[in-house]
Amino acid sequence: MAKNVSRWIVVLLALLVLGPLAAWFTGLLRGPTGGENATLLASSSPIGGFLAGLTAIAIATLFGCVVSRLLSLKAGLNAAGLILAWASWPLGTFESVVREHRAPGVLITLGIEGLIVGALGIASIVAIVAAGRVHLTKAIVGPDLDLRSEKSLARSLVQSLATRDFLAAAGIALAAGAALAWVVAFESLKGQSLMAAVAAGIAAGAAGQLASQSFGRPATPVIPAAALGLLAFLGPLVGFAFAGGNFLTDAYAGNFFPLAVPNSLNWVAGMLLGGPVGLAWAGSMIEKHEVGGSQTNPARS
Repeated sequence: MAKNVSRWIVVLLALLVLGPLAAWFTGLLRGPTGGENATLLASSSPIGGFLAGLTAIAIATLFGCVVSRLLSLKAGLNAAGLILAWASWPLGTFESVVREHRAPGVLITLGIEGLIVGALGIASIVAIVAAGRVHLTKAIVGPDLDLRSEKSLARSLVQSLATRDFLAAAGIALAAGAALAWVVAFESLKGQSLMAAVAAGIAAGAAGQLASQSFGRPATPVIPAAALGLLAFLGPLVGFAFAGGNFLTDAYAGNFFPLAVPNSLNWVAGMLLGGPVGLAWAGSMIEKHEVGGSQTNPARS
């Protein structure tokens, strides 16, 4: 009972206190002409935008780490995701930002922003997972991660980024996340952009879990995070490649490359909110299949 009450308190703090606080910082940003059509780097002050995004991610990460340590890893990731979903809301829509800048080069800026913020998002998830070490077991994180301390767990999570199995699972997760985001992000409305990133996180988490299990180890939230971080970087760049001479015509017609639509903080919120859902869903399906198989074929055990 006390744990359920604590979870609701965490959600309310994220939604009603820390989320609006993080959104206040990003809401200060303005576009080149003084309007609200800005993102972190595509703004009148890219340095100020970077600091605003960094502050929002820091607030989400610190709160997520505390919740992950005291309650559970899932609660910590969700809390951080809610805060960053709030922080992403004041940023301009893709359509409004493109019209404000009136040049295809803004897509390169958005790609660089996605790369930076995506890397910060991965670092945030590593920190939150490490903070929740006390709730983890080898059955959850696999035999390759060191659970002796928060520092050793964070180090082994970072080292796993370069392994062959991780890269293969992240590639499969990226393809699944891109496919679902493509379907959802057919307009650049704020809610739709956020939902596209969350949906991509769910798809990437599920695909990453299935791929990792096929390699003989469970997935961690870092796999869908890496996939969405790459989408945050590649989406605007591929959009730039397709922009061509009809850039402004397409902008006013609302004809955009769908993977460029979510902003950088949308993608990080998708990592935190969608990724764990996909991981858990695919993991439960695998467990049910294994249990069902062992019941119908006792000789397997």
